[in-house]
Amino acid sequence: MEEKLIEVIVHGVVVDAISNSTILLLTDHDKEKLLPIWIGTFEAISISQALEKQIPERPLTHDLITNILSDTGLTLNKVVIFSIKNNTYHSYLSLQTKDERIIRIDSRPSDAVAVALRTNSPIYVSNEVYSVSTNFKDALGKGADDLKNGAGKGIETDQLKDWLNDIKPSDF
Repeated sequence: MEEKLIEVIVHGVVVDAISNSTILLLTDHDKEKLLPIWIGTFEAISISQALEKQIPERPLTHDLITNILSDTGLTLNKVVIFSIKNNTYHSYLSLQTKDERIIRIDSRPSDAVAVALRTNSPIYVSNEVYSVSTNFKDALGKGADDLKNGAGKGIETDQLKDWLNDIKPSDF
């Protein structure tokens, strides 16, 4: 029996001003929990471009992957972020072949999310990963309701900045 998965959405990408690290923010559909994942700068740019529906003149890495999937008849069914070990998240791409066979491809969550956004594929986390998520209101304080309702889409609230300044990967 397959573990129950929780669908998440990309809430945004932010830069931690202290460490200059980029952080992918995932949340459940009800925006009850917030899952920060530290990612590389190039992946953050790629995710941001996908969120903003920017199409480069020439395909970049995640666009190339999307083109390969499309041109070979593979479909990205879903992305699953399934575990966290030693402060590192693990995920896979679930691909479906033309004959409906399912193939799992190991992937970094940042790459998987960048491809999922380009293919409009759902993103899921396991219960294990979801359990390390932070309560949205605890993370953002009073600004959480505004952010949950779409205000401040750029996620530039003082509460989020304070929270990001204090949080470390080891907190998860």
